[in-house]
Amino acid sequence: MIEADLYSFVTEHPRLVSQIGPRFYPLILPQNVSYPAGRYQRITTPRIESHSGPSDLAAPRFQIDWWSADAAGVSGFRTVSDVAGACRKALDGFSGLMGTTKVYRVAIEDERDFMEDDPMLFRVSQDFVIWHRED
Repeated sequence: MIEADLYSFVTEHPRLVSQIGPRFYPLILPQNVSYPAGRYQRITTPRIESHSGPSDLAAPRFQIDWWSADAAGVSGFRTVSDVAGACRKALDGFSGLMGTTKVYRVAIEDERDFMEDDPMLFRVSQDFVIWHRED
């Protein structure tokens, strides 16, 4: 499945491995997680049809959220921005094999910054569309 291959790609990518290690989770962050950490979820999954029927091509949109904490505020935002930038550079424009999935193109579609006051958490939310072949 594309989710498992996305997880492996992100957690093993040289741009990210030293920053997040295995702290990249499906849907929700665990309680008492160490920061920075990320989560991912599938938002939509349009499948491409040809004149003869299903083409086995899909273009799911994944939301990836990166979180960091800092009571002072400044370094937490810098940290989460650095991690999000590394993720964007790793994924945006990628094509080739992502694990066992043949990926035709990854494109970043959107990116947003958030802050929560209690506790002081910073988040960057990114949307990526991954064009790939479904087997």
